[in-house]
Amino acid sequence: MVVHSAHLRPQGSARFTTETAYCARLAARRMDLEEVVDVDVLGRNQVVLVGRVAAVPEERTLPSGDVLLLWRLVVDRPPPRRAAPEGVRMPTVDTLDCVAWAAGVRRSASSFCTGDVVSVEGSLRRRFWRAGAGAVSRYEVEAHKVKRLQRAA
Repeated sequence: MVVHSAHLRPQGSARFTTETAYCARLAARRMDLEEVVDVDVLGRNQVVLVGRVAAVPEERTLPSGDVLLLWRLVVDRPPPRRAAPEGVRMPTVDTLDCVAWAAGVRRSASSFCTGDVVSVEGSLRRRFWRAGAGAVSRYEVEAHKVKRLQRAA
């Protein structure tokens, strides 16, 4: 995998640029990436997930008239680095809300069934809306590209 870091020259000193480039290379090494090449590392919001669909996707129409498709993805967590204390059970999965706004992505994701293994590429978003008591927010993955990898058994 290659991380690109082009706009590492923000307005400011050469020292900032050098420190930024160093941080990008250090982050790439920690993530076992091959190299850091020219793209903006500091401003990237990219999520890549592979997991199981928890329930049939649900289409919703917002009061604005926008249509979206929502589904939940269950993703396995990597094993913990150290053993859990006796009697404490550590979580083994994360359940993430995914949303598709684009018609093509909605069409592809609408065919997902419970238990399908799928890949989702997109961005992490925090969505706000008004509820009875006031403003409410939720984090979700806005899907830009989806693909079924394996059908449910």
